[in-house]
Amino acid sequence: ITIDSTEGYSLRDRYSSGKEVAQIREWISDIEKEDKDFYRMEILPPKTTNDPYLYNYRGLSAFSSTLPVKTVKLFENLGYHSNSINSYEYEGSTAILDSLFGIKYLIYRSPNIKESLYHQVTTTDEMTVFKNQYALSLGFQAPNKLKDFHSTLSNPFNTQNDLIDSICGIKDILVPMDQEQGTQDNLTFNSSGTKYYSFNRTNKEIGSTARIKFTVEKDQQVYLYYKAPYNMKGSGFVNIYVNTNANSNVNANFNGNFDASANIDASVNISNDNSSSSSSSSSRKVDFNPKHSTIINLGFCESGASLELQLHFEKSTPESGRFEIYACGLNRQSFENAISLIKEKSMTVESFTDTRILGHVETVNGGLMVMTMPYNKGWHVKVNNREVETLAVDGCLLAFELDAGSHNIELLFVPEKFFIGSIITVVSILILVLLFVKKTR
Repeated sequence: ITIDSTEGYSLRDRYSSGKEVAQIREWISDIEKEDKDFYRMEILPPKTTNDPYLYNYRGLSAFSSTLPVKTVKLFENLGYHSNSINSYEYEGSTAILDSLFGIKYLIYRSPNIKESLYHQVTTTDEMTVFKNQYALSLGFQAPNKLKDFHSTLSNPFNTQNDLIDSICGIKDILVPMDQEQGTQDNLTFNSSGTKYYSFNRTNKEIGSTARIKFTVEKDQQVYLYYKAPYNMKGSGFVNIYVNTNANSNVNANFNGNFDASANIDASVNISNDNSSSSSSSSSRKVDFNPKHSTIINLGFCESGASLELQLHFEKSTPESGRFEIYACGLNRQSFENAISLIKEKSMTVESFTDTRILGHVETVNGGLMVMTMPYNKGWHVKVNNREVETLAVDGCLLAFELDAGSHNIELLFVPEKFFIGSIITVVSILILVLLFVKKTR
């Protein structure tokens, strides 16, 4: 085997060393100094599945041989890229997921979307930091009916709607958008339908292109979910065509300084194909990895904008296959109402380490306290100094029942079988000592 032809070498530059990495590490350090609350953050696009370990921050992405399959399945069903075994990765997300899982900061490498929901904190020529003011606490109360929530591997936007409905009772935050088939190159679809695209590549000796179109009927945040075909090889992107004028472009003003408390409503400077101030139209391009099933965040899209998703298949791609596309817009008012309701019942985290969390919550009614962390038998929970039984929501999220009233909450992690292992260790040491003493006599 010739390693340089069948395998690839990773480069340290822009991965674990270089100017970009130094800037990322500096920003992470600055955020930690400015913001002492519990939060998560992520970097887009990711370099690895384990970016939180690579750059040492609390994130969502995870790869671990001991990661429970049920945890992986939940995140996969919500729309995150996953290997379905022991990893899930933050390649794209929605405001619902960002907020529920406490993702408060996002670092974008070369941002290519127009951001209207999150506040810009700082920026350089290549990277920008955004702050999600909707990010929720590590724990919040939900009705007991959340015990009956079960995610499915179908339309992840429906799964997200069902989850938020089970938590706070607000429905249909993510609203479906229509789509239609565009012009195809060296490729035919087996039907005229949408969402589910079974295709055949006409000539296997050359590449092929599939195009799917969407129309934005009102100003809104837009998301796509792309379910990749088997053994996909090629590239993918979404073109966003906007009818605009010189007065409609919103650019962020910044000085490059970090301020985690900033509340500046700003959007990203977008690189347009037609940048003349007198132009009546412009476009921007959002790339995605077509090998992975994942959410594609298209950012804020103006009313009347036309979207075109393009999939380019290399000639080595299988002659036939199937992919799926789901599109939705964010009902911002419903989203903000939902987040406001959940915040009212959220736990205040007073202190935290990797193995111990202290918090306080005031509740009007009894219900289920949900922690946005994987269920593990090693987590022990005390409410007002009394240990309570824990359970897993959808086989994944740590939860426990809570009565109405004022509650001090303590979570302590002790690995399962820790005490048995400790006893075995102590007994083994004693036996070795006795054998040593006996031998010396």
